[in-house]
Order: sequence, then structure tokens, then C-alpha cells
Amino acid sequence: MSIKIEMKEKEDRKDLRKDLLEKIKSIKLLLGILENEIENNSYDKITDSVSSLNTSISSFLDNLRKL
Repeated sequence: MSIKIEMKEKEDRKDLRKDLLEKIKSIKLLLGILENEIENNSYDKITDSVSSLNTSISSFLDNLRKL
């Protein structure tokens, strides 16, 4: 029984690591979009980008704590 639990925990961690890598890619992409919006003075879009970035970072940190 404990072997099954250990295997499940390892699988869960593997899934979390995969999700963390996806979140990092998403954060990098959102930072690039935000940088572009700042350079182009697209201030109306900056608020939305910062909000999306905040959501992605929060999700990333939540998953990081689960490891």
C-alpha cells in the first residue's frame, strides 16, 4: 500500500514540475508582451498584461509551495 502512495506522490511531483515549467514559459511570454506594450506606450493594455502576469506568478508560486 505504501508503495502505491509513494508512486502517486512521485507522479504528482512530476506533474507539478511539468506545470511549473509551463508557468515559467507563460511568465516569460507575458513579460515580453508587457515590455512591448511599455515600449509602444500602449498604456491601456498594460493593466491587463500586469493582471495576467500577476495571476500566472501567483499560480506558479502556489505550485512551487506544493513541491
